[in-house]
This record gives sequence, structure tokens and C-alpha cells, in this order.
Amino acid sequence: MIYILENLHNNKKFVGKTNLSPFYLKSILYEVLDSGNHYNKYLQKEWFKHNFKISFIECENCAEECDNIINNEDLLNPIRGYNLYADLSPNRGRYRQSTIYNDDICLVWCYFPKIQFVTRTFNMQRNSISNRLSNFELYDNVYYSRSIARYEDFYWTSARLLYLEGKCLTANQILDRMLHRYEISDMLRITPRKISKFYVTNGITSKDDKEKGCLVFCPR
Repeated sequence: MIYILENLHNNKKFVGKTNLSPFYLKSILYEVLDSGNHYNKYLQKEWFKHNFKISFIECENCAEECDNIINNEDLLNPIRGYNLYADLSPNRGRYRQSTIYNDDICLVWCYFPKIQFVTRTFNMQRNSISNRLSNFELYDNVYYSRSIARYEDFYWTSARLLYLEGKCLTANQILDRMLHRYEISDMLRITPRKISKFYVTNGITSKDDKEKGCLVFCPR
């Protein structure tokens, strides 16, 4: 099943997939958001500002359908949606073919953050659960925190940081904040110029700042 959480003020959406019943999913989701513990900090910030509605879609291949909606409606872009790039990450290890979704695991963890409880709930091995949680920085995993697998992960995470801070930043300032927050490998060769190009290409708002002589990116 696919669930859609829509902001009634600006029509931005968060789209997720779940094996939980609509009643149970809605109860946990609202409890987590109301307590300020949702793993998606951008969605969490907006939750306290605006009213949301939730809807459900029945489907046969929910994983593929959900990814299609996220891509077709450009919901990875913080201007249009709340989804994170990690939502599209494939399942790993022996459970890669499983129908248990990251959304369910993260929500249950945020609802009751005990690894053994989550492990028993989904009848999965602890390391498989911890690997999935680490993708959303919910579980201490030294290997994952020292590397970002794809360039897009870095760029979209930096865009979320821009919206979370709620103020205008130059590409240099954005890069400094990301280097301070994450141990970015030099092998990625991320530069302010590449950040600027990615933001402009994906429609993240920007303006000229003549005093600084460069582009300044601002949350809309």
C-alpha cells in the first residue's frame, strides 16, 4: 500500500509505502510527527507549521509505483516534496527481495527506538535492521557515516539542510556546513561550482548577491 501525506497549504507531498494497516500506519505516523521524532526533519519542521491530510492507494507492485510517483512528481526536490533520496535505495543483504519497507522500519524505530523491539516486530536480523536505519542516520553505523554512496545523496541532503536552516546561503557556505556535519571523502571531489550547477538544474531558487559576487541560494 502507498500512503501520501499532503501539505494543504502548498500541496507538497511525502509519498511512502507500507505493509502496515491504514489505521496502524496513521496512528504511528501521527504519533511520531506530533512528538517531533520523525526521521525526515524537513517534513517534521513543516508538520508544526501547516495542516496535512493523508490518503492511501492500493497497488500490486507498491515499491515500483511509489518510486514512479516520487520521480514523476519530482518529490526529491524540496521545492515540490519532502521525500529523501534514501527512500529509493534498494533493499540490502538477504532481505533485498523482501516486501518489508524502509518506511515501516524507520517509523517503528522512531515510535519506539529499541533495536531489539524493531527486530522482533519484523522478524529480521539485527544487522539488516541497523543497516536500513543507518541510511537515515537513525542508527550508529560508523562505516555508513564516513561515506555517501552517491553524489545525489550529498546534493539532496545539502538542499534539505538549506531548507532546514531557513536562510540564504552561498554554495561555499553550504559545502562548509556539509563538511562539518559529515565526513565527506575527498574522492567525491564536491565543489561549490558543482553544488551551484546542481541547484540551478533542479530549480532550487537562487539570486545574485553582488556584495559576495556569487549566487546565493534561498529556501522558497
